Amino acid sequence: MMNMERQKAWEETCERWLKVVFPALAEHALHLGRGDRGVLMVPVDTSDMEHQLACGAGRMDPAWHPAEEFLAMVQHLGGVGPDALSRWRVALELMDPQNEVALFLMSTPDADTGEWFSRFIVAGGGTMTVH
Repeated sequence: MMNMERQKAWEETCERWLKVVFPALAEHALHLGRGDRGVLMVPVDTSDMEHQLACGAGRMDPAWHPAEEFLAMVQHLGGVGPDALSRWRVALELMDPQNEVALFLMSTPDADTGEWFSRFIVAGGGTMTVH
């Protein structure tokens, strides 16, 4: 499958998957964060999401990272430009860590090209914003 098709499939599946698993991810992030600003990093591929949609979410235990640690890690991953990092930094500074969560969803890098897909989301109070 061409990269654009893979990305589109990942993004479309991600939309459906988030509707099912978001409450559990948000609860997990709030529990781990304990009122501190940070990001729950969720590595997930299209096949994982499709399986969870068909069979149930199952057990997920993604890692939570303090905001500055997350930004430093993502910067070293490559593939994320300075504009995105700047937007994410602002979103993390503005979020209410008592009531909002930040999620970073990312696919496994392609074995041939090294390309990967991601979404950075801040959500809470019934709203979800993709940055």
